[in-house]
Amino acid sequence: MPPFVSIILPVRNEEKFIIPCLQSIFLQDYPSDKFEVIIIDGRSDDSTIDSIAEFKIQNPKSNIIVLDNPKKVVSAGLNIGFKAAKGDIIIRMDAHAAYGRDYISQCLAALEKSGAANVGGPALALPGGQGALANAIALAHYSPFGLGGGQFRNPGAEGFVETVWPGCFRREVFDKVGYIDERRTRTEDLEFNTRLRMAGYKIFITPLIRAYYYCRTTLWETWRQRWADGYEITHFLPDNPKAPRLRHFVPLIFIGSLILLFWLSWLSAGGWGYRVWGHGAGANFLIRGLKDLGLVKLPGIFSLKVWCWNLLFIRLLVLELGAYFTVMALAVGQVALSEKRKAKSGTAQFKEGQSIHNSDTMSKQLYDNGNTIVSQPYHNDIASLLLLPIVFMTLHFSYGLGSIWGLVTLAGWAKKRNNV
Repeated sequence: MPPFVSIILPVRNEEKFIIPCLQSIFLQDYPSDKFEVIIIDGRSDDSTIDSIAEFKIQNPKSNIIVLDNPKKVVSAGLNIGFKAAKGDIIIRMDAHAAYGRDYISQCLAALEKSGAANVGGPALALPGGQGALANAIALAHYSPFGLGGGQFRNPGAEGFVETVWPGCFRREVFDKVGYIDERRTRTEDLEFNTRLRMAGYKIFITPLIRAYYYCRTTLWETWRQRWADGYEITHFLPDNPKAPRLRHFVPLIFIGSLILLFWLSWLSAGGWGYRVWGHGAGANFLIRGLKDLGLVKLPGIFSLKVWCWNLLFIRLLVLELGAYFTVMALAVGQVALSEKRKAKSGTAQFKEGQSIHNSDTMSKQLYDNGNTIVSQPYHNDIASLLLLPIVFMTLHFSYGLGSIWGLVTLAGWAKKRNNV
């Protein structure tokens, strides 16, 4: 007898995506009387709730429960849903996504086969809107250069991993590990899965479990999302330093080193920047340190004795930027070759339909077991590839700067945490 499954779906202002999401859930090949959908609304101020109500009217047999999330953050919404769930199996879902028709049954099969406490599939990125930019943002999610190469972003990944998105759990996990840390507004799944592994449980990923994630559609939306991710990752350091991996701090190291080299180049050059920064505490510390090494003399006002330090800092800055743009060019080339191979082999995630509007736009549909998940026009791949460098820089600079700000505010966050 198939087990009863509770699907937990936190939402806030998802009017664009909630109906496709619910359609993909209720097209499941799993018996509809064997699962419930608990929607936890973070007090949306768009038409999300109205859309859900309309869907329930049109689908009277759908077992949908709507709960309130006064804190308005995903972590709190998840806990509300987990505690209200009736099922022995609990599946977390994201409203910004659509799911394969056999998603539930494949999750259950993976739990049984692997013996893991949490299973999931690769996050298959889809453009969240129309146009070359939206397509470029989705392509960047498949590139290890774009988002760091986590296993859950690899479409063919299978085996035991650190984390999965969004996740299917045995109910017993929450009794032994606890619930989601509600102080976190992002990366709450990474923190929870780390605690899960530390408790001796395993996490399994298989490409048979298919979840299609709609990416952000603009550079500003992408910047805000990645800034928040970078900011939150540093807050693991006080109480769960094992959660993040080195790859999570690569943007921080890269952006931090660029800022440092630029500042040192500016400072050592003299001029306006030197006069401004030369009287600051940071400059005092730097120059007095160099003085102790015999590299700087201080005849009344600060002045650098060896002008070649400026040249060294500039060269290091140029070298680092040159290496970055070289690797970026290689990454764009890799994406181009990958898309070309997919197009030739017919394994691309999108099947082409008829041309519309003009020659550089095509209508494509994504099919999953015969059911259309998304249908929207895409600009041709050349335009998307030309935009990839801008998308890559948006991903890296926003995440790195967010991490830097996270470190700056870490002490205050830790103090606030201790008062909770």
